Amino acid sequence: MNRLAKIIILLLLSCLAACANHSPAPVDDLRYAHQSQNHSLPQVKTYNPIKLTKIVNHKVLRGETLFSIAWRYSLDYHSLAKLNKLEAFRIYPGQELLLRRMDIPSIYDSIYSAPSLIAAINTDFLNKKPSRLSDNVYKSNRQATNKRNLVKNEQKLSNHSKQVKEHRKQYRARSSNNKIENWIWPVNGKIVQGFSAKQNQNKGLDIKAKKGSAVRATAPGKVVYSGNGLKGYGQLVIIKHNDSYLSAYAHNNKIHVSENEVVKAGQRIADLGKSGSDTFKLHFEIRYKGKPVNPLNYLPKAG
Repeated sequence: MNRLAKIIILLLLSCLAACANHSPAPVDDLRYAHQSQNHSLPQVKTYNPIKLTKIVNHKVLRGETLFSIAWRYSLDYHSLAKLNKLEAFRIYPGQELLLRRMDIPSIYDSIYSAPSLIAAINTDFLNKKPSRLSDNVYKSNRQATNKRNLVKNEQKLSNHSKQVKEHRKQYRARSSNNKIENWIWPVNGKIVQGFSAKQNQNKGLDIKAKKGSAVRATAPGKVVYSGNGLKGYGQLVIIKHNDSYLSAYAHNNKIHVSENEVVKAGQRIADLGKSGSDTFKLHFEIRYKGKPVNPLNYLPKAG
């Protein structure tokens, strides 16, 4: 019996010695591996937004008027005058006119993702219930804030309604003042090319007629340009009918009116020709607030 006990004791001692020779789990290696992964993450790269503004200018040439310049660039002459702070639409040769400002959207470079940052936060306070006193104070403050915001919103709504009504009155007044009752055809002839709303296409009507045919004002107004300073138009007349509408008569052989002259509807303003063109025709345009519109929407239907 004693011999058996000794054998069992020796076996137990051998097992204990074998367990003592095993290496512990590599906990430190895992920690270092985690740190090396964090170091490989990309760093944050940020840039301040850059706002670029493109400015387009025009240098006034001799013989040009504010109206002819606005016509060349399809701009509203009122906006052009306001942009350049012009009095009575007066300009002079050599003057630099600002045509428009175009804000280019802000440009951002690539922004890389930032590495996650984890911090230990004591969240015990999240489990605490608010006291009845603090809850009542919160509700009281919230009700007061809502009441103040409601009063402010009602005031804003009232002011906005007044502004809308005022704008409507002004719009109706301008519309009634700018309405032209009767347009007439500027020349008797045949339309050889119609209006196109596409860019760089025909901005009016090309009307073929005999050389020397009478070119007449399509509506009453004031001559704001008379000359050949606009490339591609030849001898040109521009008439201002009101604050919104202008009409133009191009490729004339001879002009019978001068700038600032007041004309009546149907008055002979020029003789048809082919200046700036290879055929005898009248190029006729109507502009509404600087933008070309289809004259056929305004002229009476041909018999």
